[in-house]
Amino acid sequence: MIPVGTNADRCIEGDCVNGRGVMKYATGHTYTGEFKNGMREGEGVMTLPGGRTLKGRFQYNTIFDGTYAYPDGKVYTGQWELRERNGLGTLKYPDGRIYEGDFKAGLRHGKGIMTWPSGRRYEGDFLRGQRTGKGTMTYPDGRSYTGDFEDGELNGRGVMTYPDGRRLEGRFEKGQYEKQ
Repeated sequence: MIPVGTNADRCIEGDCVNGRGVMKYATGHTYTGEFKNGMREGEGVMTLPGGRTLKGRFQYNTIFDGTYAYPDGKVYTGQWELRERNGLGTLKYPDGRIYEGDFKAGLRHGKGIMTWPSGRRYEGDFLRGQRTGKGTMTYPDGRSYTGDFEDGELNGRGVMTYPDGRRLEGRFEKGQYEKQ
């Protein structure tokens, strides 16, 4: 038995076992949505301390597909696993950048596309949050680079093509072409 006055999880509205209800948690979180066998299961909204919300589909008491607005202005919509961004999703940044693609352990990881408000666009591999691997970067001035990237930089073998048809093919180091 829980002593009187102790903070505990409690159902404050509806059916929090098998139905629709509102559960207030001792942690300060509030869940409004569907329950099955006493667990968050189905559509719902988790309100976190500070007013942030996680809205989506829950399964076995945890989010697996939904949208979260971060305090810094980022908004993620997509798949979740173990309370982290995992699987396919879209991350919109406050500065206007948009990433669409694979996530692993909360980071951009796998295949993805990053676009910038300036018109710059990268499509290719990401590793632990960085453009690393093979990819293509197109620039607003009409240039495009296809080749190797490392830690977000043009690094390795690649081809830079200019709007007038000129091409630089060979090795790039930290974004700069190395003359052969």
